[in-house]
Amino acid sequence: MNEHRGDRLSVPDAAKLLNVTPEAIRQRIRRNTIDYEHTEDGRYYVYITPSQEVGNGVDNAVLLDYVESLKKELEAWKEEARRKDHIIAGLVERVPALEAPRDEREPPAGSSDMTKRERVELPR
Repeated sequence: MNEHRGDRLSVPDAAKLLNVTPEAIRQRIRRNTIDYEHTEDGRYYVYITPSQEVGNGVDNAVLLDYVESLKKELEAWKEEARRKDHIIAGLVERVPALEAPRDEREPPAGSSDMTKRERVELPR
């Protein structure tokens, strides 16, 4: 990876820019997943390109594509919720029409055949 493109930064400065620890930068150097230089005096310098500046070595374009896909998915979920709300509203409007008038309902199980009104009107 020693192509030396981008800004030359010390390990601590690169860590700050990428919002990671200096040890994370050293690990990337060991794995050869970041462009670096080892100087004669024993110091390491890394080269950071603009696409790496987001952090954790993820390319900006990849993140932007992912954000766009999440936005589309969110919009699809919102549309699905609106559709379901519309269906529920339609069903709720129909509930009163489905209910039988109170006089035509059967008394609950275990109750006598007389309605409350009939019980009140009976002579004592």
